[in-house]
Amino acid sequence: MEPIFIALGVFLFVVFLISGIYYLVRIAPENEKRKKIKSRLMELSGASVTEATKEIDLIKSEQISAIPILDKTLTKFSQTGQLQKLIQQADIKLNAGTFILLTMVALALGYFLCSLFVKFIALEVLAGIGCASIPLLVIIFLRNRRFHKFESLFPEALDLLTRAIKAGHAFNTGVEMIAQEMPNPIGKEFRIMFDEQNYGLPLKQALFNMLERMPLLDLKFFVTAILMQKETGGNLAEILTNLSHLIRERFKIQGEIRTYSAQGRLTGYILTAVPLGMLLVISLLNWNYIKPLFFTEAGHYLLAAGALGQIVGYICIRKIVNIKI
Repeated sequence: MEPIFIALGVFLFVVFLISGIYYLVRIAPENEKRKKIKSRLMELSGASVTEATKEIDLIKSEQISAIPILDKTLTKFSQTGQLQKLIQQADIKLNAGTFILLTMVALALGYFLCSLFVKFIALEVLAGIGCASIPLLVIIFLRNRRFHKFESLFPEALDLLTRAIKAGHAFNTGVEMIAQEMPNPIGKEFRIMFDEQNYGLPLKQALFNMLERMPLLDLKFFVTAILMQKETGGNLAEILTNLSHLIRERFKIQGEIRTYSAQGRLTGYILTAVPLGMLLVISLLNWNYIKPLFFTEAGHYLLAAGALGQIVGYICIRKIVNIKI
């Protein structure tokens, strides 16, 4: 029973640690930016942020877990809502409670499997943390892939909306055409926005809800342009044409940046793979030479330090070559 209690304790510590780091690094700055954007958009539309927030909360109230006790417990933590939003943005039919249970199972499984081969608490904990992070990494990967696909299709959606407006159709009709003719995820998101308007939600609130689901820079430009045009007037077709051109030019710059930073990304992959490859090769050629790493206390410390250094080094290289515009 002792390994189970250790694994549960480590899991709780890792959950709070990762949640705190993620909140400080990603959620808090993003919330500040979002508040500023909402404040500016609300000023343009003549509504208050407080009223909009209440309206969103009433619409989006949902169950976090099918287990009543777990659902009641998770709703007390603000990070649970952020986790649920992350899962929804990845378009996965999963709730936060199920995700946390999967993470606990992965943590216990990684800890148990590592303990069968290495009797060293640091490596066992590191293996548990690594396995526990797999579900989160999968969700982040699916979320980023969905965002990238939305961004790549967005200029075409703007062109379709522009043609509909030039042909004399209303804005809502153009949105419906995007929902019917464009593939997912952009078709699905515009379908949700169109349905929300049909159910009586104001246009500005439907746009804000889509921003909550897809917090992308290009979509923020689109929402700002639509609300400003509704407030001050102007040629909406021309505004959307200029916005589509701006987004395509930004894609060109991003492609050039990826070309210039390709060597740095390849360097990161090679530096990450070489130590693991050398460890495998030496293990196959001369096991007695590498054996002390796995069966001595000093070797365990070296393995733990090496794994941690590999992770930190890869993250640093990714931060350097990941240039945002």
